[in-house]
Amino acid sequence: QTKWLLSLNQMDFVKANQVEASFVPTQYERALSKIQQPYNQKILFILVESLGVSSKAEVQSKILEPITRQQALFEYYEMGKYQAPDATIQAEIKELCNQDIKGYGLRLVADASFPVCLPKVLADKGYQTTAFHGANGKLYDRFSWYKKAGFKEFLFSENFLTAKKCKAFNGICDDEVFRRIKDYFKEDKSLFFHWMTLTAHTPYAKNDIYSQRLDCEHYNIANNEACRNMMLQAQFFEGLARLNNQPEMRGVEVVLIGDHQPPIISGNTRFGEYEYKAVPWVHYKIK
Repeated sequence: QTKWLLSLNQMDFVKANQVEASFVPTQYERALSKIQQPYNQKILFILVESLGVSSKAEVQSKILEPITRQQALFEYYEMGKYQAPDATIQAEIKELCNQDIKGYGLRLVADASFPVCLPKVLADKGYQTTAFHGANGKLYDRFSWYKKAGFKEFLFSENFLTAKKCKAFNGICDDEVFRRIKDYFKEDKSLFFHWMTLTAHTPYAKNDIYSQRLDCEHYNIANNEACRNMMLQAQFFEGLARLNNQPEMRGVEVVLIGDHQPPIISGNTRFGEYEYKAVPWVHYKIK
């Protein structure tokens, strides 16, 4: 056990968590740059775990189909793809704070040294700013840096002990979150809600898949990690489409983007089934 612990502590990921994060202006394009100004009263920003861009256009269209069919429900609808960083935390900081980071020790950064992030800008304008992630708040120091970024409220798996759990980090299933989001937006107040999804995290658990809408065999995708990832993403967009239809969501501006290309063990599968480092983004406002 001691040998295993020492080996674990030499992992690059663990080492990076011990290094105080430093910031530089991001080199990446941001989905949150799409939000309307003056700011809409209600904004939902979703960073979707391991949402990549399929190398087959028909597969990508099938994954997004539940919301592309809803365009009559929206005031406007636009979509595209951007190049993405390699890690979830890099994507969160890129989107929310317009910065790239080196070192993941965000708890080590003094409040006064933290960049001015969009949640802080909106909180200063009177918005309720809430962040939700289905894993434990210690992961990537979210228990610490969410407050520094300007979130007045942040919720993790430890806040919902009886919620249904999925494989990834034994965290809260994404389907559990949709209805909680709806309840937030039913109130007549200015709100910025950030949701970092979880269920589609590697290893893309088969037991968490209930929708068979995406038929991998039909698209000549092997029964492998890529298939499971894409099925989980197709399932997510079904849930999002149901959320869009709720009366509580009227007037909400929605921005979503993948955090990074899905991690896949097989290089042939990863580079064959996905566009390299590309993630999709979608932006719309519900009437």
